[in-house]
Amino acid sequence: MISDKYISTSSNKSSEITFLRLSVGVLLLIILVEGMVLQKTLGMEKTVIVPPVIEKSFWVSGNEVSKNYLEQMLATWTPSWETSVQAPDARCLLSVSSI
Repeated sequence: MISDKYISTSSNKSSEITFLRLSVGVLLLIILVEGMVLQKTLGMEKTVIVPPVIEKSFWVSGNEVSKNYLEQMLATWTPSWETSVQAPDARCLLSVSSI
């Protein structure tokens, strides 16, 4: 009687251990696949700064940009010849540098 009870619980434990091992294996496989997908997509997001007013079409691809993009960005960030640019006051520079 006691041996029958021991054999049934032993086989039950064996099947439970097999199930848990398979579960851990599947979870490890899922983690591995997710890690590979994350590694591949890491760094694919880029932020592209565009001029406030788009006058011509342009393209940005990887580390390359079109000539129209450069021209529009140059026109946006350089002051026009009509606007006079004044040098900052020397006192402002001294007060900022002393902070």
